[in-house]
Amino acid sequence: MAATLNDYAKQSKSPLKTAILENLLRYSDLLAILPFENVDALSSVVVRWQHLPTVGFRKINEGYGEASGQTDQIEESVKPFGGDVDVDRVFGLVKNVIQPVAVTQTNMKLKSIGYGFNDYFINGSPAYDVDGFYGLQYRVGTLPARQSFVLGTAGTPFDVTADADSENAFLDGLHRLSKYVGGADAFFMNENMWLGVGGVLRRLGLLDAGKDQFDREFSMFGKGKLIDIGVKADQVTDIITDTEDPGDGGDDTTSVYAVKFGTDDGLAGIQLDELEAKWVGGDDHELEDKPVKRLRIDWVVGLAGFGSYYAARMGNLMPAGDWS
Repeated sequence: MAATLNDYAKQSKSPLKTAILENLLRYSDLLAILPFENVDALSSVVVRWQHLPTVGFRKINEGYGEASGQTDQIEESVKPFGGDVDVDRVFGLVKNVIQPVAVTQTNMKLKSIGYGFNDYFINGSPAYDVDGFYGLQYRVGTLPARQSFVLGTAGTPFDVTADADSENAFLDGLHRLSKYVGGADAFFMNENMWLGVGGVLRRLGLLDAGKDQFDREFSMFGKGKLIDIGVKADQVTDIITDTEDPGDGGDDTTSVYAVKFGTDDGLAGIQLDELEAKWVGGDDHELEDKPVKRLRIDWVVGLAGFGSYYAARMGNLMPAGDWS
């Protein structure tokens, strides 16, 4: 049964692993809600429905015509993801520090892992990195055509705040996104769009709120959590940019994604095993070739889409930073 990293953190009997998971959850709103399913191979086949079998009425004493549904098979893979943290023995002798170097470096590594996972969740593709998993931008392009749509006229960035009709059209677009995935569990966007969407929904009295496991408030539209997917590990570059091509060869629009999670017509994380965090050789041992202790964080992980309607994308949106 699929479980979130928060569930794994609660069940873990290792204080180190619990701390690693809890800090990772603080650095990624996505990882706090994405369910994970264990797999037993590097590649797994997911069966996706294409066409349903035909049905009909029959005459008395006659039979039904045989008809089978059509499916296709999608191969989903898991890839090793993580990093090492080396701490020189010298830092174990230094006492006048606010925070131990091992703690600082581990938290920095975890933040980078969280940001990296977020990045691949949106941008992962064969063109982006053949060693990573495939993200929403690539996946939506492989789903039925209706799962990707634009507001307004392609080539002309849609200004949500141009007038009341535009604001209502944007709201209709959010409803459409949610409908197309069977009820969105989350909407993903960049920071500017997150602020803009929140402003529109607040003015219309449609912005809801909740709290996560760390008692932090989050915004919602319907049952879907509004998530700013944030920046890449360089802490500057937006994961979802404001420089997408609206259809005229330009670079002045952005998108909002909707996702339904789960292993029944939804999207889920897959993992060969739970995230592993351990001191190489034990926490009292240094590496043989140099006087450092090494913490290794290793996670064989990926994404799997079940069905054909688990994600949708609304594009051609004027960046919220330009709304006036």
